[in-house]
Order: sequence, then C-alpha cells, then structure tokens
Amino acid sequence: MHSFLLLLQCTVAIMLATIPSFKNMGDEIYIGVDNILQIDLNDCDPNDINIKTTSGSLIKRNDSTYSIVVQIPEDEIKVKLYYKKIVCQIKTLKAERLPNPQIKMEGSSTTFSKSSANQSGKLSIEYPAKYTNIGKSNIISFNVSIQDPSGRPVFSTYTRGDALDNNTINMIKKVQVGSKLLINNIITQSASLGATQVPTSLNISIIE
Repeated sequence: MHSFLLLLQCTVAIMLATIPSFKNMGDEIYIGVDNILQIDLNDCDPNDINIKTTSGSLIKRNDSTYSIVVQIPEDEIKVKLYYKKIVCQIKTLKAERLPNPQIKMEGSSTTFSKSSANQSGKLSIEYPAKYTNIGKSNIISFNVSIQDPSGRPVFSTYTRGDALDNNTINMIKKVQVGSKLLINNIITQSASLGATQVPTSLNISIIE
C-alpha cells in the first residue's frame, strides 16, 4: 500500500511538471488596461495550449504571453488554461479599477530648470509598485500650457510624441521664474486598447 501511494505521488508530480501552468499570476486584474498573463510552457508545444475566459477580451502576444482586457468591475472571472483540449488549470480573478497613474518627466520632479530646458526628458506613466502585470502603454500626445507667476496663461500647445517640442522649450527659456508648466490631456497607445486618454496631469514649477 505504501509503495502504491508513493508511485501515485511520483506519477502526479511528473504529470504536473510536464503540463503548462500560469506563471506569477495574482488574484486581481484591472479595468481598461492590458493585464499580462504569463504561461510556463514546461516544454509543451504551444500549439496545444489555449486559454479561455468567462469575461473580457484575450489577446495572444506570443507563445507564452497573453493579455486580458476588461471594461467593468467583476467579482469573479474564470480563466481556464487548456493543454491538448483538456483543462489543466483554472484561475479565479477579480476585476477592479486602478487608481489614476502618475505622470513623470525624466529628470524632473516638481521643478523644471530654465537653464537645462534643452535636456528635458521623456514623459512616462507610472502606477504604484503593487500593481503588477500591467502592459506598457506609450504616450503619443499631450497638451502643454504655461502660466506666469500671477496665474495668467501665456502659452498653450498640442504636442505629438512623449517629450516637449522645441516651441515649448524655447518658451520655457523666456518665461519668468515661478511660472507653472501644466501637462494634461495625455493620450496613450497600446497594441490591444488603441488610443486612450489618461485621467491625470502634471504640474511643474519653472525655476532658474
């Protein structure tokens, strides 16, 4: 009897080691973003692997990476991993809203120096560290405005790309110290979501 149980345990262990499984997958996914699903192939043929979900849209990125996009909060979403048309793992997920991300400018925090305006960095989107497995989105456009120290608007422009253009940089060099640089109406692009507006802004003080 003991030998049989030992043989059974070994057989199960071997089977588990030779089927695909979800990799580093938590219990939550987030609304309106690419949620990355990684698969440990365990040397299995990717052509024999499939994933199905009870809600949302699935996008295959490569043999071991998928993303799932959901649009509404849900308490229970079943994601099933199939190998050779047999279910080998089921994961239950909860879909929640993300907090608004932060917009960061490379090399700047709350101030922007007129003297180093030519070295202004690129803009990027950052979520709190605990929100993992979120696909990358690229900033493709944003609005820029500048107010003088009294709050009077002195400049406004629409910018394509993820960095300040030459017109904005030249204006920053001319305005008074204490003026404010405001970046908003930020549009991002991802492979599965297309163009999306990010509901946040960046306010920076201009210094010498």
